Amino acid sequence: MSQGDVMDGEAEKDRLIAPLTGDGYTVVLRNLHKLLRPKTYLEVGVRSGRSLELAECDTIAVDPTFTLREKFFGKKPSCLLYQIGSDQFFREQDPVSLFGRPVDLAFLDGMHLVEFLLRDFMNTEQHCSRNSVIAMHDCVPADFAMTRRVEIAPKDAQSKNEPTWWLGDVWKIVPLLRKHRPDL
Repeated sequence: MSQGDVMDGEAEKDRLIAPLTGDGYTVVLRNLHKLLRPKTYLEVGVRSGRSLELAECDTIAVDPTFTLREKFFGKKPSCLLYQIGSDQFFREQDPVSLFGRPVDLAFLDGMHLVEFLLRDFMNTEQHCSRNSVIAMHDCVPADFAMTRRVEIAPKDAQSKNEPTWWLGDVWKIVPLLRKHRPDL
């Protein structure tokens, strides 16, 4: 992490929970925004809007149950909120028409099952240009317990050493894309 990048309290807490090294996802996203300077940004799986805050361009946010923080809007010239699932969003909406141009940067953090992430990726890619960037969250689990297909509530964990994070099996997207989309 560079000196100019400061983690918020939640990101710092996340870093302490999992035995991972490297920058937290909000730092990576902040750096992508700074480097790419996108004109359009699509985020699937917004929840509180912590990562959504980083966008300073025309934005589309998709989540079936928003719990947005006060400052999510930031410096965006426009922000369209779709409180629906991503499958419904892509069935009913066309991001290119909404933006008037392709998606420059997308962040996918929806349902933590590989088939959902694969659909979100395929649907998003249809609205991108050759130089667009699609970032995906939760693809590098810190341990095996995080990779269950069914989320376990912390109170139902078998031991206190089990992680409180649930990543599901979205990690499978990495070998799938390597095998079937080596052009990426």
